[in-house]
Amino acid sequence: MRPSDCALLYLEDEIIVALDTAQTLEDMGFAEVRLVHNLRRARSEAEAKLPDCALLDVNIAGEGLSIEFGQGLMARGIPVVFASGYNRHEMEAEHAGLVFVEKPLSAAAIADAFDRAGLAPGAHGQGG
Repeated sequence: MRPSDCALLYLEDEIIVALDTAQTLEDMGFAEVRLVHNLRRARSEAEAKLPDCALLDVNIAGEGLSIEFGQGLMARGIPVVFASGYNRHEMEAEHAGLVFVEKPLSAAAIADAFDRAGLAPGAHGQGG
């Protein structure tokens, strides 16, 4: 699957970051970007229509971590990337089998993370 085939679920609780990154994802060529701001809504969206891939902020204010939710998506074969302000190598060592990308996010870092998560490289747009 390439980004142009992917309906992406994007969970980010910081509105300014969310809007900026959603634009980056659209510029990268993702077929659909479904932006949600809390875990409750992310679960609801995933139940209504399972995404093809997901980008999840790790720490959601007032709700905790998105890791369990993301692992549930992964168990269903969905490529998931977790976004965090922490060092991605340390996070990946602490959470074996998960793919992380460091904030602030860039198109190149997102593309690399999705490649590592199993989303085949495609026509990733330029940006950053």
